[in-house]
Formats: sequence, structure tokens, C-alpha cells
Amino acid sequence: MLLKPLKRAPLPSSASSEIVEPSAGLATAFIAKLREFPGATEDSVSPQYFSGLRVLICLYEDGKPFLPQLVNHLAQEDAEKWTITVQEGVSVRQTLDDLDAPYLARVVDYFLDAISTEQMTEVNAILRDKVWTQADSAKN
Repeated sequence: MLLKPLKRAPLPSSASSEIVEPSAGLATAFIAKLREFPGATEDSVSPQYFSGLRVLICLYEDGKPFLPQLVNHLAQEDAEKWTITVQEGVSVRQTLDDLDAPYLARVVDYFLDAISTEQMTEVNAILRDKVWTQADSAKN
């Protein structure tokens, strides 16, 4: 079996950002972590956490995953409020494993408060239409 490379799509509003399709392992870790988030039940997760974390696991800046960069940036900006740093050279899946759900939920909340509606709409359109598409799910 030949493995296809993950899909990548540039973010038109940023010369240094792209959206990268999650691997099967990352997608599984994403779902498992969402089930640990505040307010989640066995059958449902919060839509805002789904949307925010989905963007964070797929967003790359300067060729590197954005999530660990954001976590470390927050710790540099306010070490008392944001007490955790992560290793930037590891996979996004490892970053999800390294952060407990309540802390990660705070990071997602911060991200959602900081991103504009226009940017979020743009990223979600790329995710939906070019990277993490429903047609792909039906084929597999």
C-alpha cells in the first residue's frame, strides 16, 4: 500500500501560513482530546472547541505546526497565566498528548478570541473545500 502525502493548501491572506491535512493518527488524537474537554459527553463535544482545535491542529506557520508555537508564545507573554511550554520539534499529536484538556481548552478559547471572523471563515473554507473534505471521507 502506498501512502499518499497529506494535502496542503496555502492560506491566501498570509504568505507564511498553510493548512495541512491531519494524519489518521492526529485525527484520532484530536477526537480523543475533544472528548476530554469541558462540557463534552460521550456523544457530543462543544462546537466551538471542535472548530477551534480543528484549525489549530491543521494550521502551519513558516512550515511548522502553529499550535506549539502558540502555546509557547502565550507562556513567553505571561508566564503566570500560561504556565506550560511544549517542545516545538515534535508532532502536533505529541503536543495534544502533552497538554491536559482544560489547559488546551484555554488555549483554544484564546485563539478563538484572537482570530477575526473573516480569518476563521477563510480557514474553515479551505479546510472544508481543499484539505479535510467530505468527499475524501466517503472514498475511504
